[in-house]
Amino acid sequence: MDLSSPIAMIIAYALVVGGIIFLGGSVMDFANLPSVVLVIGPTLAAMVMSFPFSDVMKIPKHMKIILGGNKFDPLHYVNIMSDLAEKARAQGLLALEAEAENMDDAFVKSAVMMVADATDPETVETRLAGVIDALTMRHSIAWAIYEKGAAYAPAFGMCATVVSLVNMLQNLDFADAGGVASLGINMSAALITTLYGSLMANTMFVPTSNKLRGMHQSEVDCKNIVIEGVLAIQRGINPRVVKEMLLERLDPTIASAAAGE
Repeated sequence: MDLSSPIAMIIAYALVVGGIIFLGGSVMDFANLPSVVLVIGPTLAAMVMSFPFSDVMKIPKHMKIILGGNKFDPLHYVNIMSDLAEKARAQGLLALEAEAENMDDAFVKSAVMMVADATDPETVETRLAGVIDALTMRHSIAWAIYEKGAAYAPAFGMCATVVSLVNMLQNLDFADAGGVASLGINMSAALITTLYGSLMANTMFVPTSNKLRGMHQSEVDCKNIVIEGVLAIQRGINPRVVKEMLLERLDPTIASAAAGE
């Protein structure tokens, strides 16, 4: 389980609280339930209005994916393709069919089966690229939800600030000394909503969107390794060269360590 995201969020809010205290303020001065309602409620409503409800309901699934961590290790796929290249060189392409039957990754299994069935390279590449395109379309909806949330939260924070300021000015009585004395308190309460919107956007929505986008890119990188690998195997390229070609896609440090095994 990858707890880096919730831990980082806790640290971020702890630092905000610490900053408030160090500057001589009181945390309770920043706790305002009406402001929370005015920001969170419209933000969530706008997100639901922007996407099909079925997509918004996948938010718990997105959190589970993030907590599950990145399960796509490019070096793992390089090793799979290298092993398959060795098998194909020693026993022929038909031997890959038996290997494919034991694979859990549906994408790798499909790619290997097409090669074993002697599908022409152009068709193999086109079909597998189509799978990646469809995957990107599905995943892009997920991170787009949070990108919209990042745009809506500060905007509704400002709207809530305006609402608070209007109410404050409507009830401001300069003839009453108490009313004038409370001006600063009421003004600060109005500005809290802007803080809420900014915190929501920058500690929740933007990081979540970036995390999902990064995990998607890791998956795509691994699938591209598979495509390049099966096409190289199909062309009968030497297994050592196949591994070298695929290692070039990796971080140089990781590639150097793997090449030295």
